[in-house]
Amino acid sequence: MAFIPVANVAQVNTRYTINGNDAENTVYFEYIAAITQEELDGIVDYMSVFFGSVLRPDLKSTVVGRETYGVDLTTQNGLYSVDTSISGLAGALTSLNNVPASVAPCISFRTAQRGRSGRGRNYLPSPAAQQLTSDNLLSTTYMSDMISNYLNLRDDPRPDWTWVVVSRFAGGGPRVAGVTFPITSVAFADNVVDTQRRRLH
Repeated sequence: MAFIPVANVAQVNTRYTINGNDAENTVYFEYIAAITQEELDGIVDYMSVFFGSVLRPDLKSTVVGRETYGVDLTTQNGLYSVDTSISGLAGALTSLNNVPASVAPCISFRTAQRGRSGRGRNYLPSPAAQQLTSDNLLSTTYMSDMISNYLNLRDDPRPDWTWVVVSRFAGGGPRVAGVTFPITSVAFADNVVDTQRRRLH
């Protein structure tokens, strides 16, 4: 696919392993001006802290950090930044009956824009057994904690950054340039424990 620029937007990937298998999640932040190396390094560091301090208490010990990688999407050869401070940092929860790595709850990011272009998502690392109910559903505590965790990205970002959804396509075709929509809320579609078939190992 041809590169589609998104002006003044940083894509930040948090990379980790689940039971030794590589995985990652992506979020996007829009800056109020052209992105400098200092600002990109800062937003990457912010997401490393998010993984290590905000998400980690709700992740099982088989989830282990690798690195945080960020890139400026303004141009195809834009700035990039790598932070390895999360390398080897494992989730805080232990469980005798861990859920398979292919189970990945989907958390949805909503904006004021209707349709698929206005929504984003992350596939969360598979939960620990204690985060499920006796009916094998996601517990309300787990869902509430994860929603609260992600709302930090909306309510407490670095100065002059906005957490956004990026849309690169419209009407079935690519845009000339990507557009952004600020994220207004975070939710789960349901509490059913689903296997993501493409994540089977």
